[in-house]
Amino acid sequence: GVAQGAIFTPRRVSPGRLVAGSQGGWGEIGRRTVQPSGRMPSRQQGRAHLLALLVCYSAQAANAPSLLDGVLYAWGAEEALGEPADADGKPVEVTGLDNAVARVAAGKDHSVVLRSSGSVFTFGSGLRGQLGHGDRVTRSVATRVASSLIGSNVALVSAGTYFTTVVKLDSSSTPGSEGGPAWQLYAWGVNDWGQLGIGSYSNDVYDTPRSVSSLSSIALSHAGSPGHVAELVSGARHTVAVMRDGRTFGWGANQYGALGQACPAPQTVATPGCVAVRPQVLSLGDVRVARAALGLDYSVLLSQDGELWSSGKNSVGQ
Repeated sequence: GVAQGAIFTPRRVSPGRLVAGSQGGWGEIGRRTVQPSGRMPSRQQGRAHLLALLVCYSAQAANAPSLLDGVLYAWGAEEALGEPADADGKPVEVTGLDNAVARVAAGKDHSVVLRSSGSVFTFGSGLRGQLGHGDRVTRSVATRVASSLIGSNVALVSAGTYFTTVVKLDSSSTPGSEGGPAWQLYAWGVNDWGQLGIGSYSNDVYDTPRSVSSLSSIALSHAGSPGHVAELVSGARHTVAVMRDGRTFGWGANQYGALGQACPAPQTVATPGCVAVRPQVLSLGDVRVARAALGLDYSVLLSQDGELWSSGKNSVGQ
């Protein structure tokens, strides 16, 4: 599937194919022009900065539909291609991934790819450390995040405006055991609204992964077990983690109530209640969440009962 990013609207193209839009301008979509099979959407007019990421899956064998190859394509503005754009807006294949893409996340001007092996690749703007390579270099070619903290056991990825968050599986422990949870959260990039969830906010840039240890302990305190993260989604300045049992946690900017609570005046990062520097339980009563979608300062949650819940900025009826 395609995970959501900061400035992003998904559209279903055909069964098994999703399209995600993100602001371009920093080489987010790689190189090598190709024309994949299947119906492709036309480029949206009037959105010169828009690029799209597409993951196409195909079964290895009819009796083994779970064995999938993921090939990543993208298309959009010329400045995002790193080379002259195709006159017809044809997709470009993101190379260096060995046709093994499991998930993809589109940030404001960077992209995050999770390979089926559990390794993480990033590309696009690195000016604010959002690529996680220990520098602030922009990359137009997918490059693996080589941090020893991440390794090759990542299960989920998300990308926001200048930051990235991932969930890594920990094979050394089991859920609910005394050894701790079977997963760990990591984040990197900007943290001016506490979007990394590391317990503070500042204008510092973190260009390598940082541990968000509080989420597993908070989840443990609320249910007696840390459980499993089923979905990880980032908006422009906040992130939501949905557990398999439907519990939902959020952190980052709450200036407009995206985390489901009021932010009193003055609505600044220094005002208590306007930012969550650590993961906190979203106040939904007995509602259990199945899916989440986040945008610029707003959140949309789909309950396990099929109800739609939303909170946050509503200046244009979003």
